[in-house]
Formats: sequence, structure tokens, C-alpha cells
Amino acid sequence: MSRLSLSSVLSGAVCLLSPLALAAPKTAAPKTATGAEQPYDGPRLAFVVPVGATVKETTDVVSDYALEVTLASIPGGKPIALRVLASNGKVTDPEVESAATSWRDARLRNRASWGVPKRGETRAEVTHVGSRRVVRLVDQMGSVLGATRQIMMCGSISARLICVVGSGLAVGDRPTEAALSRVLETVTVVKRP
Repeated sequence: MSRLSLSSVLSGAVCLLSPLALAAPKTAAPKTATGAEQPYDGPRLAFVVPVGATVKETTDVVSDYALEVTLASIPGGKPIALRVLASNGKVTDPEVESAATSWRDARLRNRASWGVPKRGETRAEVTHVGSRRVVRLVDQMGSVLGATRQIMMCGSISARLICVVGSGLAVGDRPTEAALSRVLETVTVVKRP
């Protein structure tokens, strides 16, 4: 009769449990500096959004392809809606500022036709989101409900103009600006066969 040592029994148990540990599903979304996130992998674009966000295809007056991202609201607040816009045509990095300004002007004209005129502040600045060079356009909007801002951040990603837009934002709305930046930082153009 052979003797079993405690170490041989434990090593056998570890060997039997290892495949189970590898096969265990991940239940929690990955944690980053911006909180829990979930991937969106659509037919033309992929990016990450905060857990609980919904993404659906929509239309926009300027872009060839548009998605609406609705983020869960802060307690007591309203849901936050962002637009992710993409061009079919090629736009190189030096062309981003003029193309983004054209899209912004067309969107502002459209909003003005609905009674939401541009008022006051208009800024454009070149900045970086992660390693990407982007143009950030900020416009002050007026309406009967009070002044709000539109922030549009655009970059050339896979030689396509990709913009993320937040409209109707309160001045100093940092969570929405962080969400805009995070979507633009992680967006990729999906090439399906």
C-alpha cells in the first residue's frame, strides 16, 4: 500500500481546480480610472462606455454615420446623451480642424432653425485625448430654458473624421466632458469583411 503525502494531495487538488479557475466567467466590468466600463462593438465603430449606457444608431445632419449614446444620469439629474459621428470620406490629421468646424457650423445652423441660437462663447482649441490629437470646439447656446453649452471633440481616426458631441450641457459639466473624452480616446473604426 502506498502512502500519500499532504503535498501530493494538495498538488493534485490544484491541478484539478486549475481548469475550473481558468474557465470561470468574469462577472464584473473592467475597472479603470473613469469607473466600470463596458465595450460597444458595432458594425462600424467600437469604443467603451460606462456600464449602464445604451448605444443606438441614429441620424445627424452632418455625418455619414451616427450613434446616440445615453449615459445613466447622476442621481436627481437627467440622462446624458452624446452623439458619436463618423465620416465615410477620408480626413487626414491636418484637415481635422476645418472639417470639424464645417460640421459644427452646420449643426449650429440646424439648431438655430429649431429656435436654439448660438450666444456668446465660441472656442476652438487643439488638444490631446490620450495619445490622439483632437480639436475641441465649445459653443455657448441660448434658449428659453437658459444658457447651455455644446462641446464637440473631433479627431482623425483610421483616416476618418470621428466626432463626439455633447449638447445641452451645463457650464462646468465635468462628468459629461470626461465621457466625451473617454469615448473619443477608445473609439476605433471597425473593418468587417
